[in-house]
Amino acid sequence: MELVFLLVVFLVFLLLYIGGVPLAWMAIITVFIAFLYIALRYPRGKADWKEGARGSLYLLFTLFVLLLMVYLVVTASSVIDYPDAITTTGWVLGAGFGAMFLASIALPHGLLKK
Repeated sequence: MELVFLLVVFLVFLLLYIGGVPLAWMAIITVFIAFLYIALRYPRGKADWKEGARGSLYLLFTLFVLLLMVYLVVTASSVIDYPDAITTTGWVLGAGFGAMFLASIALPHGLLKK
């Protein structure tokens, strides 16, 4: 249940963000959709809901952290001006070869020396 719930709310949040909806309205609409999903999934309310208070709070905070991370990553990527792919590839390859060189000096016989 948690995975489907998180996917539904994540997709709603993502569609609202792509649509350019302000953050306050995104939060209100996402919470409304989350409650709507729970209401449709568990029509009798507390009688059908198997989670306790701790499980419900865990689900709520998991959803909050997921949506906050998505919002922050997308907002940061729209503000930061990244270098082009060739420059990034060069830096990553240089760092990788440097790390392999240092590892070969520090571990001349490899990791699985017996």
